[in-house]
Amino acid sequence: MSSTRRRNSTASVNNSPILNNLSSSRSGVLFVISAPSGAGKTTIIGTLRQTRDFEYSVSCTTRSPRPGEVHGEHYFFLDSATFAAHVAAGDFLEHAEVHGHFTAPSSRPLSRFWSAGTMCSSM
Repeated sequence: MSSTRRRNSTASVNNSPILNNLSSSRSGVLFVISAPSGAGKTTIIGTLRQTRDFEYSVSCTTRSPRPGEVHGEHYFFLDSATFAAHVAAGDFLEHAEVHGHFTAPSSRPLSRFWSAGTMCSSM
């Protein structure tokens, strides 16, 4: 399996206005669900989403939707140029290339959840 993670240059607490602003007031909890395809990530998140104080952050990907996946619910399915523009704008906490496609969690909803003190997950 080929996997390359790239941390956004703004993801460092020392360099990120988003994370620096949250570091003194952050009260939310972030869960990162990471596992190979078919390992049960969707099942775990489905259970967590039933929790009252839990929010799910929809990640972005350049891969095509699988059967049953809905744009904006499971992932935001982006073309490569749009994804690259978001990387350049610093919109992602990090991004990774897996099997020739890119995926990334958006920093905007995650910072909103952290500030509100809710638990959140990104896959």
